[in-house]
Amino acid sequence: MITTPDDAREMLGFEKLNSDESSKLYISKDLIAGSDLDNATNDTLKGGENESENGTEDI
Repeated sequence: MITTPDDAREMLGFEKLNSDESSKLYISKDLIAGSDLDNATNDTLKGGENESENGTEDI
């Protein structure tokens, strides 16, 4: 089942907060909002501390 925090609150007997954050769908246990997922994956896929040195250093 996919729910928003507000849906979960309602299922547990609490009132919905009806805020922007409580109405978003969150992905995984990292709690990344679905609307922010693209930015999160792009940042993760960049890798390395200095893009000009990626793949040039021996381990």
